[in-house]
Amino acid sequence: TVEVGGRIAAGCIGSDGSMCGGGTSPLVGAHASLWAGNRIELNASVGHVSLKSFNYLVFNPPVDILVTDRSRDFVSMLFVYHFLKGHRVRPMLGLGSGWYADTRRVSCRPDCDAGSIQLEKTQDGGVLIHHAPALGRFREWDADVVFVVGLTGVVRDHWVVRGGWQSHRFANDENST
Repeated sequence: TVEVGGRIAAGCIGSDGSMCGGGTSPLVGAHASLWAGNRIELNASVGHVSLKSFNYLVFNPPVDILVTDRSRDFVSMLFVYHFLKGHRVRPMLGLGSGWYADTRRVSCRPDCDAGSIQLEKTQDGGVLIHHAPALGRFREWDADVVFVVGLTGVVRDHWVVRGGWQSHRFANDENST
């Protein structure tokens, strides 16, 4: 059996010491699954969550660093086992891997390109302010480990609803979702 579906969830963005310390944002996505029998699901999924912008002040010279256009994207492959064959509501447990990308734009005020502060060019074309991150648009991919636990229920023929918790890079708080 082949299954396709969509996802609407709350993305819980981790912070140092707390999985939901950074708050939540809407997470949207899609998946396609290949079922081997009635219990084993091989799932491929994509997801996207937009993250809040933030800024902070760097001194000497005083510059306001802006981090905007933040998002996190996921590409995952999962093996999911569904328990209680024949029941309308079934627990599920899954494990997988994939990749995630963090995207952000880093800029500063006053305008760093106007020559109002001292800048240093990096080898990859970025710009460094002393004690500040490189300026520009960045997209960094990293390996992902995925764990899922939840319930799946039959609404009617060919319609299923699922609810649960899906962890990306569990115990790596700054990257968990």
